[in-house]
Amino acid sequence: MDAEPIRTPRLTLIPLAVEHAAEMAEALGDPALHTFIGGSPATPSELRARYTRMIAGPPPGRDEVWLNWVIRLHPSQDLNRSENSDASQGPKTSEPTDTSRDLDGPETTGGSAPGNRMETGSGPESGDKTETASGPESGDKTETASGAETGDKTETASGAETGNGSEGPSGSDPLTGYVQATVTSAEASVAWVVGVPWQGRGIAGEAALALVAWLRERGVSTIVATVHPDHAVSSAVARRAGLVPTDARVDGEVVWTSQRAR
Repeated sequence: MDAEPIRTPRLTLIPLAVEHAAEMAEALGDPALHTFIGGSPATPSELRARYTRMIAGPPPGRDEVWLNWVIRLHPSQDLNRSENSDASQGPKTSEPTDTSRDLDGPETTGGSAPGNRMETGSGPESGDKTETASGPESGDKTETASGAETGDKTETASGAETGNGSEGPSGSDPLTGYVQATVTSAEASVAWVVGVPWQGRGIAGEAALALVAWLRERGVSTIVATVHPDHAVSSAVARRAGLVPTDARVDGEVVWTSQRAR
């Protein structure tokens, strides 16, 4: 299974590339994103190193696949939408309406397996940790995004990615966050993060819903995410993506799951 572009009415989820590091550092640079995930914003150079590891994938012998996307917003499709409207439209489902837009808080989820994490912490990562986007966007507010410090910007965002329907650098069709999935033979662990400037627009919910639908189309029956118990916004995103909370906990976070009958 390989990541490929995923499109929704307002977004393109683009497979992660090292060249995204500079723009993502800017998009995820607000320290508020770390309210629930800890750490601090990452610099462009730190993200380049992290993305290189993530794209390389897990070490040999591990029964998992690392899938990572950045979220490109097409502003022309997002104009004239109020923050109280339901702007997240992914694939039509019978799942609950996204109520996260009425909440106030960071949009971050606990996310995938330890090896595939895109977390923004600038500190040393243990072992092979390239944290997988744990993100949340549901209430649209401080998503877990891995930020970068603006003073450390050593590269400029490269232009448009070719062949994926997205447009050029930040300022036109900006990168706003990321989604991730760590897929094993048993399940897919997902996460999402949206930068502070784009929160409150339903981007996280739209992206998470599209990711879950994409995984379902490829035969994944069980999908899980972990969310901080006090994170109402991220919980709303998980709910919108069709997940329900369980009694299980991982590092103090609530495990949310969705299982489709085979």
